[in-house]
Amino acid sequence: MASRGELIEIFGRHGVVTAPHGLGDLLTGETVNLDVLFAVGLPLRVSGIYEAEPSREPEAFSLFPVHDGSDAIDLVVLGAPNADSAMRYLLDTRKGYVVLLDLESANPQLEVVNESLEKFIEFLYRVERFRGFSRSAGGDDVAIADYKELLSTYLMSSDSFAMKRDTNWWSMVFDRAL
Repeated sequence: MASRGELIEIFGRHGVVTAPHGLGDLLTGETVNLDVLFAVGLPLRVSGIYEAEPSREPEAFSLFPVHDGSDAIDLVVLGAPNADSAMRYLLDTRKGYVVLLDLESANPQLEVVNESLEKFIEFLYRVERFRGFSRSAGGDDVAIADYKELLSTYLMSSDSFAMKRDTNWWSMVFDRAL
């Protein structure tokens, strides 16, 4: 998983945000360890893929309660795909998955994006590293294609579910945004 130092190296000191420490006190029931949100944080922005400061609510690090049958589950809002999106990345505080939810959908469904918060952060970090390489590659399409293939292989090995099918979120990101 990417460390706070690695995130700062890529996104800059002011480009990494952490959750307020009181966040854990608001959760009910058993929860996954949230230390990574406090100690490592998330990038503020990965253009076209992730935005920690959406233009409307719910905002990052707020709670989003959902009902799963008879159980109420607190999800932590992590951000959105872009500032104006009605979709939100959410952390399932019981199972640890990062999911995506379209808040304006007539039939909202949670789509698992990553198996864990740590893997979600790693994906964001690796995508931005790739973009930095692409900008500095001087138009070397072969080198960029090779790096993208290595990146895909690496991410598949670290969280195979995230890129298992062509319709998974990260597979679509690779096809459309990289």
